[in-house]
Amino acid sequence: MPLGKTLASGSPEPDSSPVGESFSQKELERLLAELPAARGFRAISLEMVGSSCDVARECLIHRCAAVILAGRQSAGRGRHGRNWVSDRLGNLYLSLAWPCRPELSRLGEWSLALAERIAAALHRHFDLSLAVKPPNDLLLDGKKVAGILLEAIPWAGVAVGVGINLVEDPNLQSHCAQPVGSLAQRRSLSLRDVLPPLLTALLQRDERWKS
Repeated sequence: MPLGKTLASGSPEPDSSPVGESFSQKELERLLAELPAARGFRAISLEMVGSSCDVARECLIHRCAAVILAGRQSAGRGRHGRNWVSDRLGNLYLSLAWPCRPELSRLGEWSLALAERIAAALHRHFDLSLAVKPPNDLLLDGKKVAGILLEAIPWAGVAVGVGINLVEDPNLQSHCAQPVGSLAQRRSLSLRDVLPPLLTALLQRDERWKS
């Protein structure tokens, strides 16, 4: 199934698309191979994309489970179509294409549960204390450092978008109404540091994800 150019709207095929300085396509494939929970998920690593959630949605249309990692996004978005500034290399721009039969009335519950998983994983592995602001934000020292977006295709599944600010960006605040920050306020972390425990947490199955 030729997902590469179609999904990325003209981006290179995933086999040759590096992500920043941290994760190449082959590295992402190796990571997923090491995670039992990632069995059946395709790795897609893209240097630049409009929105990784759009890639995830197209994967769902093709009945493909996938983990999509973007180096940068030119049209990242949050809830209600709000702009998610995501053109800074070194931050985490991640989407999951999760084929399932989503219960649309429980999307808010899923979003909150995933936010809590992320907060727990970052605390357990890096001793970071993030507060969850329902339904989908994570705060560090009162500043937003991460967000989650769930978009359902009722007959195909859910696209799960996760954005985490790992590095400082002095220009970011000018784009946001609320205080924003990064994990770098407390810890210097790379994609290599956070992606393995984060995927382990996110890919846990429960009764809400009906395959």
